[in-house]
Amino acid sequence: PVIFKTVNGGQQWVRQTSPITNGRINDVHLLTETEAWSVGFDKNTNQSVILQTTNGTTWTKATNPVPQSTFNDIFFLDATHGWIAGATSVNPKQPIVLTTSDGGQTWTRQTMPISEGTLKEVVFYNEFAGWAVGFNNSGGVILKTSNGGTSWTKVSAPPGNEISSISILKQSP
Repeated sequence: PVIFKTVNGGQQWVRQTSPITNGRINDVHLLTETEAWSVGFDKNTNQSVILQTTNGTTWTKATNPVPQSTFNDIFFLDATHGWIAGATSVNPKQPIVLTTSDGGQTWTRQTMPISEGTLKEVVFYNEFAGWAVGFNNSGGVILKTSNGGTSWTKVSAPPGNEISSISILKQSP
């Protein structure tokens, strides 16, 4: 897997140093020009990975509390509050949302209202209001939280559809 960086609007791309030599990168989330997070899968260890860069060049592995999983998305609201969406690797797959409130030093698994499925994306409006989307055997899954993920509620989704992405519009007060 390769992560590239541009600092001139895409005219030139520079390869970044990654600790994963065999696997894939599923998502990258930028905080600043030099700080970013990524999630993916390391085929050499057969585990999901959380990667971080603080200098914009070299990526390092962060502590992962659920290595036997697949992480599909990472979202940071700010430098402190972040979330990861995915699923366990063991069938039946269980949806996963991890959260950090200390800038990624520690990640905690949140409790889900469904026992089977895969989450593809997570997004937050503020540190309390967020949504996660994905799918299970019944079709699309939409989850909502109003307390930062301490508890999640399943929201009705259109039948028979897998949901892979969600966006929210932040409006000025």
